[in-house]
Amino acid sequence: MVRRVADRKGHDLRYALDDSKIRAELGYEPRVDFATGLADTVRWYQDNPRWWKPLKDAGAEGAPCAS
Repeated sequence: MVRRVADRKGHDLRYALDDSKIRAELGYEPRVDFATGLADTVRWYQDNPRWWKPLKDAGAEGAPCAS
């Protein structure tokens, strides 16, 4: 059973990452740019419904609560 509760004080509404330090100090660069990686991820989910469809079809049973 899912019981909804109020957000806790200080709850993060979004997360952000600043990788400038690791880029400057260690020369880090992603192997795949964000747009390409996102498109590849979406394509993978489109091509692999056997992986996610049973989870979706299970519905709210055992699924995390959506806000």
